[in-house]
Amino acid sequence: MSIQRSGNNFIDVNVVDDLSRLRAEQLGISEKSLLAAGRRAANKTARWLQTRVKRLMAGYLETPQKNIKQRVHLRTAKGRETVAYLWIGENPVDPVSLNRKAENIGTGAISGNWYFEGGFEATMPSGKRAIFKRRNRKRLKIDVQMVEVEPVIEANLDRLVAQANRRLQTVTEQEINFELLKANKAVA
Repeated sequence: MSIQRSGNNFIDVNVVDDLSRLRAEQLGISEKSLLAAGRRAANKTARWLQTRVKRLMAGYLETPQKNIKQRVHLRTAKGRETVAYLWIGENPVDPVSLNRKAENIGTGAISGNWYFEGGFEATMPSGKRAIFKRRNRKRLKIDVQMVEVEPVIEANLDRLVAQANRRLQTVTEQEINFELLKANKAVA
């Protein structure tokens, strides 16, 4: 049983290992029942972690969770799999894309509670609204201004993974107990 950060922005929720297979044999649960319990525990824990990450990002960006749902993806365990994957998008966010009204104020632009010194709000010919900032005065090169979310995610992810590990142990025990009850009902 473990939750680990793996690769680029992925979190793996893995339940069934050799030790849990040995425990299942001792308890009298079939491997199929153990896999089902492991799959349910992995999916429940991954969904729990997904909710926490969305709350964290939405709180930092001061926007409803529905505006950031495309930044957190969950792939649940299916069939004989006992691993669920959670992907977290850590790329910078365009503040106007969070359904915020942007406006030019003084020497900058503001969108929600985000102020961009030297920025200006504009609508491009394609219809895209954003906050832009000139690279220098001599050329027309401009950059879209973004809000960084990676530092907030990185600062809190280890804490969330530790909480999720504790949650995974609790949920796995509950699911194994459920399988034991089912096995005992079938025998009786």
